Amino acid sequence: MSWFLRSLALAATCALLLAGCYPTDDDDDNDATGDDDATGDDDATGDDDDATGDDDATGDDDTTSTALDGLRIEMPCVPGHTGYSCAPQALEFDDSAVLDGDGGTTYDVTLRFRGVIEQNAYAGGTQDGLWYADGYTTDDTYNVYALLVSQPDAIYYLNAGAAGIHHCWGIDYLHSVQVQGGATVTLYADNQDYALIINQDENGDPIVIPDIPPYPEAFDGQFLQMDVVSVEPTDG
Repeated sequence: MSWFLRSLALAATCALLLAGCYPTDDDDDNDATGDDDATGDDDATGDDDDATGDDDATGDDDTTSTALDGLRIEMPCVPGHTGYSCAPQALEFDDSAVLDGDGGTTYDVTLRFRGVIEQNAYAGGTQDGLWYADGYTTDDTYNVYALLVSQPDAIYYLNAGAAGIHHCWGIDYLHSVQVQGGATVTLYADNQDYALIINQDENGDPIVIPDIPPYPEAFDGQFLQMDVVSVEPTDG
């Protein structure tokens, strides 16, 4: 019997040793689910910084400029015109919007102007290419194109050159202005004499402006579109 008991004891000891060599069900659950690592709550959801990207996605500057983007004036010809000029469908045209933003902040607003326009002559201000700050027109028959800002009060002419030319120009240029938050910005055109130069270049060919309506067609008349490139608070 002693030998038998010793054999049982030895068998029991081996069983205990073997049981310790394999993981329990509880250990399997901890490793397989990997709650802390596999879910990766902090990294995978990235709620605050990476996934939602609230600060970058809102684009405060874009929100501020949205109302101004795409202001446009069209001066269409009355159908059936002949020669280098036509009658417009109206005398004056305008399109306005308010710059969102802090009313106590002045912004540097960079604008892009594209379209088909005739030139006019201006004086009493400062010229930079087609851009003319302040002043007045010296010709009362050719079209006036202007940008009006209510605050700070300013006028900028957009088609500075020479009056009396019987063709148009396709334009695409940038310029910056200062606009206070809450100010009204107006794109304005005055035909002055109920006649405008038709859409033709110096060779008599229609002018088509890429990437904006009515591309790929030519506009029957003149038009000017303004898009916002950037809006930044003025330093100081």
